[in-house]
Amino acid sequence: MQKFKAPNSKGAGQNLISAIDQERFLTIKTAFETAEQLNARLLLAIEGTGYGYWDWDIPNDIAYFSAIFRKLVGHDTAEYTVGMAALAEITHPDDLQGTIDAIQAHFEKKAPYFHEYRLKTQSGDYRWFLVMGQAVWDAEGKPIRMAGLLSDISDRKETEDLLKSSALLLKQAQELAHLGSWMFDPQTNALHWSEELYRIFEMEGTADEDLYPLYRSKIHPEDLPMLDAALQSGLAYRIEHRICCKNDQIKYVLGVGDYIRDSKTKEVKMLGFAQDITDRKVLENSKLEYQQMLELLLFTLSHKIRKPVANIHAIAEVMYSDEFQNSPMLKEYLGYLKQSNRELDAYIHELNHLLAEKKRQFM
Repeated sequence: MQKFKAPNSKGAGQNLISAIDQERFLTIKTAFETAEQLNARLLLAIEGTGYGYWDWDIPNDIAYFSAIFRKLVGHDTAEYTVGMAALAEITHPDDLQGTIDAIQAHFEKKAPYFHEYRLKTQSGDYRWFLVMGQAVWDAEGKPIRMAGLLSDISDRKETEDLLKSSALLLKQAQELAHLGSWMFDPQTNALHWSEELYRIFEMEGTADEDLYPLYRSKIHPEDLPMLDAALQSGLAYRIEHRICCKNDQIKYVLGVGDYIRDSKTKEVKMLGFAQDITDRKVLENSKLEYQQMLELLLFTLSHKIRKPVANIHAIAEVMYSDEFQNSPMLKEYLGYLKQSNRELDAYIHELNHLLAEKKRQFM
């Protein structure tokens, strides 16, 4: 009977280890190639969005900037992939500290990193960029890596600046004209005012939910029905009314409003403006008072002068009769008297004509 012979355990072990190592190597290689493919696809997808990609090895301060990143910033050279120090060098001086603070806050508080700042391009001009990123921390909580995206937002910032300038000009224009705009939802009584309206109505700091009831309380009680009728008419309106302000002061306001209707939702809102016309109304009232005083003066003069003139005229006619014609001197004096009477009578007619003309102008 053949005797069983055990295999060489040492050689078998080496073959097994070799097989395991080879299998592990192939697994690792496949995983690495798969990761490389996924990474390439991810970068391709990012590049397709127009965003630049960056990756920062924080302990060694070595950074990678994608081709799109370098193209957006305007430094399309390989030498630009040296580190974050290169990015700091082209950051606008006014934005550098804010950028450092934002990164530090992300490291310490792990707050989302979304930051806007200016970078100098190869042309020497500064452009605005939005930079987004996310860090990775080690077991001790120290940031070891950070990666993210960059996007050129110069056009958006320019539009925002134009809007801000327009808003500022509108605000200044409203202040100069003492005019404020508003929007009102009749269904919910939601009222939205521009800043100038709060100043006109002396309601600065009023909460949104208190705005409409407090506004109504400011309307002069005698004018509130007129305003309500205009609001309920469903038509554009233009009215002047009074508001009650501090220290019993009365202001005059010109209110203009119109309805806007959404054909799809059937919602109805109102838009309009209100203007402080107190100075104009005070001037108009002063002119009216002056006109009334002038009319009274003219009437008084006309009334008080007319009767004495009539008496003088009657006496002069009697004295100029034949029985008083014997004295040449008396006749001369009577002639002067009649001439003066005619001039006074003409003056009275002129006053009456002026009074009638002024009345027509103010009707």
